[in-house]
Amino acid sequence: MMKTLIVLNGPMGVGKTTVGKELCRRLAPSIFLDGDWCWDLHPFSVTNATKALVMDNIRTLLRRDLDCPEVDYVVFVWVLQQEETAAALLDGLDEKARILRITLDASDESLSRRVQKDIAAGLRAPDSLERSLAYQRFYPGQGTLHLSTDGRSPAQLADEIAGLVRNRAES
Repeated sequence: MMKTLIVLNGPMGVGKTTVGKELCRRLAPSIFLDGDWCWDLHPFSVTNATKALVMDNIRTLLRRDLDCPEVDYVVFVWVLQQEETAAALLDGLDEKARILRITLDASDESLSRRVQKDIAAGLRAPDSLERSLAYQRFYPGQGTLHLSTDGRSPAQLADEIAGLVRNRAES
């Protein structure tokens, strides 16, 4: 069986992490990778050097995850608002796995509610809402499968994605 790499992207607060973890419970054996883990710098800094470090770390982890004989599904989540970044991360991985790229979308109102809730709980920085809403404009034109998270639970979305993955594996 060929392995499957599921890439979930979308703005901060749309539900990528929660849906991705639910998806791992439905697709076994699987492994979960959050791109933010590879960019947990203190202080946070976006420079050419840190970008290169993060990209190299993610590519290395994705390759190692796909090379592991105990893993059939890799679920990767990250804010991938630029197509060039996604292309660079995934370059050559189609030789190791079927790749399914999915953008999780939400209305501005729904996204605002979610991010404000996270800010109030201390899970996100105060400027997260402004950044998340600003990123919304990058996703509509991406050549990915788009799924709305509005009015849908993470479990419902994970069920739908798992079904898509299984259908693609059979065809």
